Amino acid sequence: MRRRPMRLLRRKGLTLMEMLMAMLVLSIITVAVSSVFMPVYMIYARANDLSEINTLLDNLSAVIMGDVEDATEVEAAPFKITFGGSPAAVYSIVDESDHPAAVGYLYRDDGVVEGKVLEPAFYKGKRVAIAHGEAGGLVTVTLTLYSNGTVMASRSYAARPLAMS
Repeated sequence: MRRRPMRLLRRKGLTLMEMLMAMLVLSIITVAVSSVFMPVYMIYARANDLSEINTLLDNLSAVIMGDVEDATEVEAAPFKITFGGSPAAVYSIVDESDHPAAVGYLYRDDGVVEGKVLEPAFYKGKRVAIAHGEAGGLVTVTLTLYSNGTVMASRSYAARPLAMS
């Protein structure tokens, strides 16, 4: 009787060790990729937040300083800017008794139109505080942004009312 030579069996899959090695290599690659992208995402998130802060402060200051430049009189409390021949624009920060959903938003009331200086979408969870002063005919307005009780940014703007010069 003749012996048949042994044939190598054909495999139709991976052995357990091959599977474990493949999983190990994939997990190492995944950790390496995520460790590279996490700092990039943090930088992007911070840059996006700073962009939103700058946009909010620029838009608020453009409205207020435009009023200050056209003012014939600026009063301290409440922050009231009077224009020649038209009613005064009174700026105020919304508190909980006025509009609970809009706490910390800047409002402007000029006797004709009363409302938020900017729509809530611009605030994105931030609140604003306003301070002002006058020295030598120069009106300084300081806007401070808060988020969760911490100061995010504060900027001062100065303008000389043209009608008061």
